Amino acid sequence: VGLSGGVDYLVNYPYGCAEQKASAAMAFLLAANLGQAFAVGSVPPADYRSRATTLLQELVSFQCDNGGFGLWPTGCH
Repeated sequence: VGLSGGVDYLVNYPYGCAEQKASAAMAFLLAANLGQAFAVGSVPPADYRSRATTLLQELVSFQCDNGGFGLWPTGCH
């Protein structure tokens, strides 16, 4: 369907702010629902959910004391 290039871009994007991590997690969760019909570059379809879970767990370090999220882990003021 032409989506693998976009998801592959998210996988290889060189920056790791909260927005990119959340976007990549969402893409992996959506791709996981498509099962084996949607392959993304070097990441096997069986790993999509675990990759999304890891990214979402990393977002915890972006959360500020007030409950909001900073763009970077040290982005809370």
